[in-house]
Amino acid sequence: MRAVVVTGVSSGIGQGIARVLLRHGVHVFGSVRSDSDAARSSAEFGTGFTPLVLDVRDEPATRRAADLVRAKLQGQTLWGLVNNAGVGFKGPLLHEPLDEIQQVLDVNLLGPLKLIRAFAALLGADPTLAGSPGRIINVSSVAGVMTTPYTGAYCAAKFGLEGLSGSLRIELARYGIAVIVAAPGVYRSALGSKSGNGSPERYDATDFGPSYRRFLQDFSKWEARGWPPERFGEALWEILSCKRPRARYFVGQFPFRIIFALRHLLPTGVMDRILGAETLDRSKSRANRADALPTHRSRA
Repeated sequence: MRAVVVTGVSSGIGQGIARVLLRHGVHVFGSVRSDSDAARSSAEFGTGFTPLVLDVRDEPATRRAADLVRAKLQGQTLWGLVNNAGVGFKGPLLHEPLDEIQQVLDVNLLGPLKLIRAFAALLGADPTLAGSPGRIINVSSVAGVMTTPYTGAYCAAKFGLEGLSGSLRIELARYGIAVIVAAPGVYRSALGSKSGNGSPERYDATDFGPSYRRFLQDFSKWEARGWPPERFGEALWEILSCKRPRARYFVGQFPFRIIFALRHLLPTGVMDRILGAETLDRSKSRANRADALPTHRSRA
């Protein structure tokens, strides 16, 4: 039986991944955070789906889930682990509550590591299991290679996930377990609404208030034009089933590919001005004051 663990399947990209894998005959063990989500997902996905009720921050819960999956697989290896669950609080880093920043790092960075440690044996680190080693797909983001204003915590988590994946790719090669990064562009998902980003007024009293509101408006427009989550699911099916997967994939719209290219060609200062053109209010910037000290220009 081909079986894959996918985290965060109750909505958005995770839900789309589960739908696609089920259509291809893969048994999906999907993580959800509540019994009600487990019942709803089970009713939608049918007998090819087994819910795993857990919070990816809860290490004991991830290990209990691994024990459940091991019992279901009956001595076979797990075909894949897709670390998709995420949270994306936004805000200026000078004012965003530290507990929110902590949650972003715990869910998006430490969460995948806890899942990998819990399921590594089933993916091939346990030599007593029958079957080929499985594959780990860590769902990164455009924010994992490029920083934008008001997404600092999310960027930090996804940059960290990229580094974590690189180290794991080398370390787990001894077991034949492939570690792959898949970065989506913009997809229609519930990441924004579930993260409480619809409350721009909480920063109105700061210098960042107006520009943060513009940022949220632009983000909502992009998300509304995003691809359906199933499109990313089809890409993950190809990554799981191809003979020799690459270490990194970008599955996104053409404009983001251009931005990726420009990131490597243009100086950092130029990219900062491009990415901040619509969101940053430079009228209050110290750099624009008449008494500002000159700064050294760097092309780093």
